[in-house]
Amino acid sequence: MKNVNLHSLKYNRGAVIKRKIVGRGVGSGHGSKCGKGSNGNKQRSGYRYRPGFEGGQTPLKKKLPMIRRINKFRKDTPKTITTDMLARVINSGIKEIDSTVLSNKRLIKPDENYKVVLGRISDIDFKSIIVKAIRFSKSAKEFIESKGGKCLEEAESKVK
Repeated sequence: MKNVNLHSLKYNRGAVIKRKIVGRGVGSGHGSKCGKGSNGNKQRSGYRYRPGFEGGQTPLKKKLPMIRRINKFRKDTPKTITTDMLARVINSGIKEIDSTVLSNKRLIKPDENYKVVLGRISDIDFKSIIVKAIRFSKSAKEFIESKGGKCLEEAESKVK
């Protein structure tokens, strides 16, 4: 092995890349426009375009009709309420469960639709309790009715 001294140390080949020097005149090779092309937003410092921006033309997301899952701000998808959440309401002594009761208990927002699905099965006594919702899962409906409760499907309310 060769003698290793401070004056003989070198970086590995390709480890050091020469910095691009721009804005030092036309003769430098990167002069005039500094490799950024002619004018426009992309030439400016700090330029970052918004996702979905198409240079000022009407973007595709605005041209398409409101198809499911394209518009993430749709509010007509119902909120899911589990039978365990209903158990909390039943324990407070309420016999008829509907949207006003659930919004008072802060399980849903006042103008929100909801559907009932089966949660973790626990010993809930649904005797003489009426549950109103726009939809029930098959398993939740069977579970509530087997425990002595009633399931009533009501019409979907218009959400603003």
